[in-house]
Amino acid sequence: VTTGEKSYLCNAAGMEYTQLFEKGLFGACYFNQIANSYLTDAKIGVAVDNVTIEEGKGTDMQHHWDEAFGYFGVPTDFPTNTEGLVGLGKYCNKVDAQLGCNKIIMDAFKTGRAAINVNNHTVKNAQVVIIIAEIERVLAAVAVHYLNGAIGNIAKDANRNHELSEAWAFIGATQYSPTGVMSRDDKEAVEASIGANFYEVTPAGLNAAKDAISTLYGFDAFKDEL
Repeated sequence: VTTGEKSYLCNAAGMEYTQLFEKGLFGACYFNQIANSYLTDAKIGVAVDNVTIEEGKGTDMQHHWDEAFGYFGVPTDFPTNTEGLVGLGKYCNKVDAQLGCNKIIMDAFKTGRAAINVNNHTVKNAQVVIIIAEIERVLAAVAVHYLNGAIGNIAKDANRNHELSEAWAFIGATQYSPTGVMSRDDKEAVEASIGANFYEVTPAGLNAAKDAISTLYGFDAFKDEL
């Protein structure tokens, strides 16, 4: 589908598979690996070795925590340094002005790593909760960002469908949180408000989806700025 300067390959319902796949990986790969693999008891629980040090790797617990950080996609001096951001880190920075998420997540990663170094599992576990919750908020905020774009481009098929495909994928990505704010029923209600055919969406439906997400995550004060 083409609108002016934009052209994207979409299916009959206006969904752009490239965006559904690429942005879908933010949940299925990056967030899933952080929340459901590396920051779980299986990888950083009290039974995991935190004594034996392997050169260039640290202990198993330290290494697993560092792997979780790797999936965040930022440099070790983030957020002072925002160069070369990839994946979740790139989108975290995109909504940082509204959420203040850069510092929250980075501080939690650093505090958790320091806690592992001294075997303070209470502090470590508290940081896990912060990291998972804040990354979910980032994903939800990015979904609102793209819904805003689609609302602004409602009459431009290519632009609108491209942004809705990204929003759809980020909405789905929230579901990888083991303690998610957006339930499956919430997600399906948001998707129903958008509609399964992007050529038939309405401003009212898109605003309803945006408002539902904003209310769930506490974005109402700045939802139009995302």
